[in-house]
Amino acid sequence: MGLFSKKDDSAKKGTAAAAPVVPAAPAAHRKKEGPTPTRKEAEAARRARVNPTLTKKERRERDSEAERRGRQEEIRKRDSDPGRTLMRDVVDSRFRLGEVVMPLLLVTLATSLIVGKNPQLANYVMIAFYVIVLAVLIDIWFMWRRFTKLLEERHPGYPKRGLFMYGMNRSLQIRRWRIPARGSTAATRSEATMAFSWTTDPALDPATATSLGVSTTFGTQAEAEAWFAEHWTDLDEAGVIAVSLLDGQAVVYGPMPLSA
Repeated sequence: MGLFSKKDDSAKKGTAAAAPVVPAAPAAHRKKEGPTPTRKEAEAARRARVNPTLTKKERRERDSEAERRGRQEEIRKRDSDPGRTLMRDVVDSRFRLGEVVMPLLLVTLATSLIVGKNPQLANYVMIAFYVIVLAVLIDIWFMWRRFTKLLEERHPGYPKRGLFMYGMNRSLQIRRWRIPARGSTAATRSEATMAFSWTTDPALDPATATSLGVSTTFGTQAEAEAWFAEHWTDLDEAGVIAVSLLDGQAVVYGPMPLSA
């Protein structure tokens, strides 16, 4: 082969023929759906999405739902009042005669209609009616007395206006239909374990215990512990060595020494 002879390009040509270059497919052109909206049109569309146009029926349904939610929120705030909460706990703490007074009165009325031709039996039915009403009133009086005592212990000086009627109306309702339903607070467990209290070691005389506030009862454990955190120095100065927290008659914890 000569020094300056032409190179044999057959191999390269064969390779190029074996792998032809495939041109890339042109990107598909997307057809424009319509003219570009102006800024005013875009703002109007956005406002329509945020505040959709409603029919009269849809507007009434929306306003009715908003009003219903507002009433529920108002009732929830009203029923979360400390006085009403305590009254519900006291009423629900045990069986009340008012729970069955309405069915009993209906039975008494039906019986009086049946025995109306017999004056003697009718008199007995009316006496039974008045006895039921009197028993319910006595039960409500004991309930109110218990409530006022607890209210003064847990919320001294709290206004009692409207709470008597609230408690009476609740006590006259069938337990299953009471709204809000019975809670799970400490006061609903029993009359004997409705309050937390502290005992001291050594025991203080009644006058000293009253002046220091040791005889105070609390509705929750958190209230009792908050009181202790504020007054433990006074107990220490009075010679108290240790304290115990009681839930009714049960010991929650203690004796707990005041000094480390």
